[in-house]
Amino acid sequence: MLRELKCVKCGEEDPNKFYGHKKSYCGACHNAWTKENATQKRLKAVNHLGGKCSECGYNKYTCGLDIHHIDPSIKDSQFNNMRYWSWKRIEKEIVGCVLLCKCCHAAVHAGLVVLKNF
Repeated sequence: MLRELKCVKCGEEDPNKFYGHKKSYCGACHNAWTKENATQKRLKAVNHLGGKCSECGYNKYTCGLDIHHIDPSIKDSQFNNMRYWSWKRIEKEIVGCVLLCKCCHAAVHAGLVVLKNF
């Protein structure tokens, strides 16, 4: 006997809209939660690192800020999947990082800017 599915968030009951082992949330609600959770973790990391570019002070849009590892040899190879990490793991990883705007980040990687104080 198939268990009746009903999303606890939106009430969706179409079994085709549920996937994987998720039985309490439909795919759309699960995806929305995952996206929001990832956004909040990134925002928390940006704020933890000072909320502005450590070189030029840019802070208008958080999407214009990158987390830069000062020593790339200690960067976790799974850093791009940070959205799935616990805050404790994120906090441990960003200890060796600075916040840079997209322009300063590109300039650092091009060798045009040398980070001061590091």
